[in-house]
Amino acid sequence: MIKKIRLLLEYNTYCVWLYDENDEIIDNDIPPEWNDDQELTNAFMTVNDIYDTFFINNEKEFRYTGCESKETLCNLENAITRAVEMITIKNNGKYELINDIELPSLENQDRIQWFVNNAVMKWNILLKVQLVVLNVKNVLIALIVKIVCF
Repeated sequence: MIKKIRLLLEYNTYCVWLYDENDEIIDNDIPPEWNDDQELTNAFMTVNDIYDTFFINNEKEFRYTGCESKETLCNLENAITRAVEMITIKNNGKYELINDIELPSLENQDRIQWFVNNAVMKWNILLKVQLVVLNVKNVLIALIVKIVCF
């Protein structure tokens, strides 16, 4: 028996999760008695479709790239608001509704990008320092060889 409906964004997964009274996942879909509500299904599919654009997934890589624009973020926020309103009305208190959807923000993306860029910059500096140390080491070895051999 379904007791909880949890809303949670995951890549390439329907964002409605059904739980039983033991908090075990029953399904990753809307409750079966709502299957005929195509408008509700489409509302959550829209959320999923927009969210999935925040990822690269091909034969070479899978990674989170984040939201590309304020317009896309606004579209996601509007789609989530619409879907949550629809499921809240449809639910009418029948199930415990848990909304764990966290909107990515451009501000967070900018901060994450800064940390990534900063880490890359520090890594590049570290590599350059290591190259200098290797060059100094090679020069010292060459000097020692010259001193010993002459």
